[in-house]
Amino acid sequence: MLGSPGKPYFGPFKPEERDSVAYYPYATIAWDYINRAMPVPKPGSLTHDEVYSLVAFLLYRNGIIQETDVMDAQSVPKVQMPNRNGFIPAKPVYPPEPKPSWW
Repeated sequence: MLGSPGKPYFGPFKPEERDSVAYYPYATIAWDYINRAMPVPKPGSLTHDEVYSLVAFLLYRNGIIQETDVMDAQSVPKVQMPNRNGFIPAKPVYPPEPKPSWW
């Protein structure tokens, strides 16, 4: 792996274009994906401790947490992800706006 802990090498990409883990708005999404889909030959076979270890490693390598931070069921939801405000929630327009008379 290129780069150093907390400062990964992005190659030709801009620093703000991070990999998928940093793109998530919540760290719990990474935990859920790893828990359900990994490893590829036998999905769902990892223990919870292994999943927390993988999430901690990925977050650390992306500079989101420190090497000494402990990841468990209480700490993962508290992680402040860099893209937590990068998604705009869909808000339905209700009541619907009236159409103009020429419509």
